[in-house]
Amino acid sequence: VCFSDLSSSVSLQETTGSVVKWHGMLCNNIKFWYYIIHNEDVFNMRTDMNLCAYEIHSLSIKNEQIKIKELLAYGTNAFVYKVEYRDRSYILKELFPEGLSEQRVIKRDSTGAVLYRLRIIDKFKWQRVKLQFLLSIYKNRLLQRNLAVNDCVSQNVGLFRTNGTLYALYENISGKDWSCYAGESLEELIIRCSKIAEIVYRIHRTGWLVMDVKASNFVINATESEEHIQLVDFDSMVRLSFARKKSKFYCSSETAPPELLEGRGRDVGVNSDVYSLAAMLFKKICGVSYNECKTLSLLMPFIENWSKERQSKFVNLLEMVLCPDITRRDISAIEFSRKLLELLR
Repeated sequence: VCFSDLSSSVSLQETTGSVVKWHGMLCNNIKFWYYIIHNEDVFNMRTDMNLCAYEIHSLSIKNEQIKIKELLAYGTNAFVYKVEYRDRSYILKELFPEGLSEQRVIKRDSTGAVLYRLRIIDKFKWQRVKLQFLLSIYKNRLLQRNLAVNDCVSQNVGLFRTNGTLYALYENISGKDWSCYAGESLEELIIRCSKIAEIVYRIHRTGWLVMDVKASNFVINATESEEHIQLVDFDSMVRLSFARKKSKFYCSSETAPPELLEGRGRDVGVNSDVYSLAAMLFKKICGVSYNECKTLSLLMPFIENWSKERQSKFVNLLEMVLCPDITRRDISAIEFSRKLLELLR
């Protein structure tokens, strides 16, 4: 898979030589999956892949170079880089599953440095993780096409295979994920959580659940005059209509509600994301996971300067939203957002 003009379209080249083009974003879902399934260059398993892009410093795409500038983050299935391509800055996500490969030396270069390749150990798991990677991009692009949420999700501009694995290219937004921010006042934390709750509500309106609401999944671009927040991880998102049929969910144990951790799909709903919003705010304020301590008393030193009435409203709000009984969490993400802002008036 290779790029054409990133500003207008993405060209997907099949092994037969024919070219399928989607202008801007995907025209329809059927074409996307037909292409993914039938294009061997994208979908087939590879028995070898090169060492991660960070180790080789650049990637070659249609005789053009993507220069790896910085390793921004890494997880169990991917590395995230800041890169330069055609004199512009982008974010690059590289499929690189942890524990599914083993390193072996292939040769030494002219300077004597050792070069490596990675052999895939578990081909079935590798294929499953690759499909999850593609699904994440698919969900990202679905939201990109929806004007109701287009401005609050990361913008994917390309998907390609090289270096023996898959890569997704995104527009670069100046900023860092919320987990990297420190020294914020209590008011700043509440306002930012309120903005994220509004984003989650807008996504709910499109029929999706975020499922993995945590600080590291939201990038904040803050300037002196304003700040812009985007959701950047779509791996765990699931259709609301399908969520209740599932029994396994991919989410952070620090912010996930009991119904997700226990696999009780029948109880999953928009209130599950609201629980995670409150758990995320609790951790940003207190520095520990609510799911570990299970007590709101840790909040008191941080709100001791508030009036008794405001303290009571805040604690009661979190107590309701963090209740294990989902029937008592009768509140939407936008209502949670508004109630947080009311605390600051």
